[in-house]
Amino acid sequence: MIFMPTPTVTTPLRPQLPITQPMAPTTVRPPPLRPASMPPIAVRPPPLRPTSMYNETIQAASYATRSRLSFDGGGRLTLQLDKMS
Repeated sequence: MIFMPTPTVTTPLRPQLPITQPMAPTTVRPPPLRPASMPPIAVRPPPLRPTSMYNETIQAASYATRSRLSFDGGGRLTLQLDKMS
């Protein structure tokens, strides 16, 4: 058995890059909705729509999608809605 000496291999040295830790993202908090010195609002604002309009909307929604729109020659336009049973 013949032992051969291991050849010495030289590789060019790579430049050492500094290892840096990634910076943690800074937490940005939104400003409060109202200053702490302001008391909470105790009075509720009035509703945007009167109750009667809301009831009319509910009644209109109870009709089926089946409807008839008719126009007579005298300039009168009528809409007939069939109520769901």
